[in-house]
Amino acid sequence: MFNSYYRCTGNVIRVWDARTGSRTAKLKGHNGNVRCATLSSDGRLCLTGSSDHTLRLWDLGQQRCVQTISGVHGCSVWSAAMDASWHVCYSGGADGRVYATDLAHRRTVLLFEEDKGVLSLTPDADGNNEGSGLWASTMGSSINRWSADVDWRDEEHVYTPGAASRGAHGHRTILRRSATLDDGQNPTMGNT
Repeated sequence: MFNSYYRCTGNVIRVWDARTGSRTAKLKGHNGNVRCATLSSDGRLCLTGSSDHTLRLWDLGQQRCVQTISGVHGCSVWSAAMDASWHVCYSGGADGRVYATDLAHRRTVLLFEEDKGVLSLTPDADGNNEGSGLWASTMGSSINRWSADVDWRDEEHVYTPGAASRGAHGHRTILRRSATLDDGQNPTMGNT
């Protein structure tokens, strides 16, 4: 059961026990301001994104960083979310680019690119089903639903951050379908 809450100030994440109000952890590791954080439903893991262009996965029980994801974003990470299994990380930046990263195999794909910086990402509730989507809200006041399906075997679009042959900014965007909310009505579909 989820019994923790957090607060990020500067490059430090502080975690409290919601039942007692006592601080349970003070996590340090980012070299820039922490811009976003998300907790697993059981309160054991925390994913953070920072202006240092990295994401970090924290084990709150061990009070340490268990994985650093660097080389994906070329700018500040403003938003981060996990799929339901906590195997795939979605992250969005100030440049509007949104990536999916397979944490176990350290593979990344550029899912889509918004016109403005991405403030928030929310996977569909059925995030492990084929045809799943990812909602993105931006600095431009738009909320769009994009496909979150990734073929991790597609070597043309999937890369390993830090590999000499590819970089986060050197591969092509995959053509995807998006849905835009319009005045509270049903989403309208379009190619991007």
